[in-house]
Amino acid sequence: MFIRILSRLILFFAGPAVSFATQPLAKGIQDNSFLVEEAYNQEAGVVQHILNVLMTSKAGQKETSTSFTQEWPIFSQHHQFSYTVPHTFVEGEHGFEDIRLNYRFQALMEAEQNPAFAPRFTLVVPIGDADKGFGHDRLGYEINLPFSKIVGDRIQNPFWLTLLGLILGERLMGVPGMILAPVILHYVKLETSQIEVKAIEKPE
Repeated sequence: MFIRILSRLILFFAGPAVSFATQPLAKGIQDNSFLVEEAYNQEAGVVQHILNVLMTSKAGQKETSTSFTQEWPIFSQHHQFSYTVPHTFVEGEHGFEDIRLNYRFQALMEAEQNPAFAPRFTLVVPIGDADKGFGHDRLGYEINLPFSKIVGDRIQNPFWLTLLGLILGERLMGVPGMILAPVILHYVKLETSQIEVKAIEKPE
């Protein structure tokens, strides 16, 4: 299953976000993680659409969970609203699960010395059928405190190699293996590229 790093702490903010960098430390899209929650809100005028599909098998019963998320900036990158609509297919049954309404505040934007930090508050609205296991039949909430920090150059691997690494990582180590696979692939690729290969001269 996918990991969401959760923290059950409540944080109150007395002022606006600080330490916004004028130039990002890495080019391209930063909020593109699907294994863990990143700490980057959407820029003003940019809406992101996210579709996740998770297939599992427990005790011989196959289950497919899908979720659709839209992330909307509220006038600026400081504030972001998003919603998530999950739907689950189980053998013989299917239905919507409890939807999530999310607000995320960009407290810190990544700079040379500090990480990005964007705490999120989520209201869980009970629309799923609890009798079928698709909901909890009560109003709930979540509080997440995600941090993100760029520690090196961007990892660049072909899609087929990344997909192969994710499959092997999941088979060997589960979800931790999927998270580590791109890093290990990049390290192996970097190390092997530094190996000098000398041509063999044919005797005359």
